[in-house]
Amino acid sequence: TLESRDQRLAYWINGYNAAVVWGVLADYGGDPGFRVIDGAFFDTPRYTFAGVPLSLNQLEHGIIRGDRGHEAFQNADADLQARMTLWYGELWGDEVVDPRIHAVLNCAARSCPNQRAGVYRAEQLDAQLAVATRTWLDNPRKGAGPDGISTLFDWFGPDFVTAWGSVQDFIAAHRTAGLTGVNTANFLEYDWSLNIVP
Repeated sequence: TLESRDQRLAYWINGYNAAVVWGVLADYGGDPGFRVIDGAFFDTPRYTFAGVPLSLNQLEHGIIRGDRGHEAFQNADADLQARMTLWYGELWGDEVVDPRIHAVLNCAARSCPNQRAGVYRAEQLDAQLAVATRTWLDNPRKGAGPDGISTLFDWFGPDFVTAWGSVQDFIAAHRTAGLTGVNTANFLEYDWSLNIVP
């Protein structure tokens, strides 16, 4: 029933981020060694949207990114595949995926782009995506700097290439200093430890 693409995108971004927080609260238990990459954190279909149980990977890759080759999509039954395909189509239509989503989908790991306080809103979404992307890329430990660029550019390179022609062009367009001082030949090691105040 959401009327615009920005309303739908804000819904799915907020839904994903809320589900991650819920999942961490359910699984963390105070364990200082807890990492979201361990176990089935991203693959368990325990988050219900429109009456449909979904996993975090189905939310991100099946619906928001529309990656039909991802195992989260491939391992779903035909009905769920059809539902994810419908939602993806309602979200993007014939447009390419906006790769700035990678700056706002937060998996709760230390190397994830920092999450802003509050929610994403349709009427402010483009500006919120712009700020989040710039903030992420301006952070040399998480985005882009002399030691390298985020591993997200390796994992999701086609998203950036399809929309911007290359990872370098995306960084140049969205980082305050462009490519100045950025080592694009190296990917930063991804820290999966929980992004939490000790």
